[in-house]
Amino acid sequence: MAKKCGAKKYSQEEMEALRKNPNVLEVLENRLSLTIEFRQQVYEEWVLKPERSTVRRMLEVNGFDTQQLGQNFTQSVGSVFKRGGRPKYSKASPETQANWSKTMNMPTKTAEELLESGKFIWDVNRLILHPDFEAELYRSYPKQSIEDGLLAHGIAPADVGHHKIYWLKEKFERSAGRDTGRSMKKGRNSGYDAATVKQYTNHPYIQTATREKITLQAGFFEAAAPISSLPIDDIFRVFDIEPSIFSATERYRISRVLSGWVKTDGADVPEVIPTREILRNRINALDGIAEKGFLRIGDIVPAMNVFQRKALCLWLQELIADPGRKYTVKHILSLLGISRASYYAILKNENYGQAAIKRTEKDAQDAVFIRQVMEYKGFAKGSRQIYMLLPTLTGQHLGLKKIRRIMKEYGITSSIRKSDSSNRMGGAALRKNVKPNLLGRRFRLHRPNEVRLTDVTYLTYGDGCRAYASALLDPVTGRLIAFLVSEHNDLQLALETLRQSNAHPCCNGAIYHSDQGVVYLSGTFQQEVSDQGFEQSMSKRGNCQDNAPQESFFGHFKDECNYSECRDINELKALVAGYADYYNYERRMWDRNRMTPVEYEQYLLNMADSDFGEYLSCEEEKYQRMKEKAAKLAIERAKSLGV
Repeated sequence: MAKKCGAKKYSQEEMEALRKNPNVLEVLENRLSLTIEFRQQVYEEWVLKPERSTVRRMLEVNGFDTQQLGQNFTQSVGSVFKRGGRPKYSKASPETQANWSKTMNMPTKTAEELLESGKFIWDVNRLILHPDFEAELYRSYPKQSIEDGLLAHGIAPADVGHHKIYWLKEKFERSAGRDTGRSMKKGRNSGYDAATVKQYTNHPYIQTATREKITLQAGFFEAAAPISSLPIDDIFRVFDIEPSIFSATERYRISRVLSGWVKTDGADVPEVIPTREILRNRINALDGIAEKGFLRIGDIVPAMNVFQRKALCLWLQELIADPGRKYTVKHILSLLGISRASYYAILKNENYGQAAIKRTEKDAQDAVFIRQVMEYKGFAKGSRQIYMLLPTLTGQHLGLKKIRRIMKEYGITSSIRKSDSSNRMGGAALRKNVKPNLLGRRFRLHRPNEVRLTDVTYLTYGDGCRAYASALLDPVTGRLIAFLVSEHNDLQLALETLRQSNAHPCCNGAIYHSDQGVVYLSGTFQQEVSDQGFEQSMSKRGNCQDNAPQESFFGHFKDECNYSECRDINELKALVAGYADYYNYERRMWDRNRMTPVEYEQYLLNMADSDFGEYLSCEEEKYQRMKEKAAKLAIERAKSLGV
């Protein structure tokens, strides 16, 4: 459970505050590690309710500021738990954790201060222990722990990191022939002989050559970057370095660093022998791989950025002339797939690639403005709010897409809720199950038991408790077929409501009408509707008028029942059941001949066919008048809105 590189970095004040928390094992500028005991405690709560809110609550209860940690931290915890289960071990032993906690509040040093101490050196693009200092720690181990050895030289273990200390311990144990209790990775551990050390001590591209380690100068990567597509062994040979002095793992690491190497202006690169002199000494060896090498470079030229393309052209300019006149500039450019016009234009244009630098500088300044808006009055803001406030607070105008890109690139996170991609994908899948509106608001232009309306409403009762009521209605007679209450608005409630129609059967092919709720869109529910012999129909999205009789019933129920006074769910269910019986058998309806729903149903069923035809004609006239009135209201509303 750790905050990885690439996330928002901790400030010095935040690091000092986190170190005071007893549940913190280690905190660096871009990493936060928690103790194994606390991770197990969080896991026990998470298992009961595997949600991000559980992790956030546990962190806040134990003194962490989740706003400071960010959403990525709390989200990663659940991912780790799902993947690995209950935390079983920590890389730091209990003794090491105890030593670590004693030294966490020591002031840390900057990279410059560590270099000045003489105990650290640069290894390409990272700070590592000096080989002599590492050897000194090894001679004192295990009588003296690595942490105590660091403290003896005035270095806080946090400057090294407990993961590095753990790795050093395994290395020392392996070198001494002891078993650390874990399977050890195979690698070079026998050291170098005196002849190899002497051979590479004065090599222009070797930074350090000792019995324990051989490291490369930054100049090697600078000079070899343009030919990084060649096999790493061939690149070593071009620079008079025997590949076998490095393990396979180390050669792979060097090739990865080399493939992504980009020199920045002002980079501190040591003076080394120019590439052309090395090539002059190795021209015969290079000739065997040059053709294939240039072709491989040509494969990646289209994907190069402006800096890589310019570096390649400068490297070609510095190449010595081929004595055999085989690899002329023209021939090499043809192998690389670069036109001569582009090649000379790049060499002539001193500002080539500066647009990217200026864009990066502009993005950095815009990131400052975005942070300024986010910090305004201390309230959380999303990208849209930033877009609207930016001109007022900073005078800057940025597009919404640019704001989101900069926030992502600079690790500017917001606690404002974001759309869930899984929900979007699930919603898209469910929308394929939307059924047409077969009813078309012709609620009463049918015979009894030819149509069923259904919907769900929420009921708040007791001390702020919430339940859900699902109803099934015959819009022709007004009869309430089912009225169920549940603590959950889920698929089970919808299915139980549907199955209640068996107590009062419909005609085969009857319409089962609902809104576009998730449960009504599910494949399980729709299959059950089909099995019951119904044709499913749905309202337009967000249009309650398409299910008006059902909405009207809910309105009458909430006006006529004091359900909020119910103390528990059982009391609420009893009240709903009593109202359903009253509604069907005693409550009379003004627009249905002052009859109860049950009486009106019998009245329609006993009609002769000719009488029922007249009844339908009368209802059709009412329906057409309703449509005309609705159309006029829509036109008047549109005019009032200026449409």
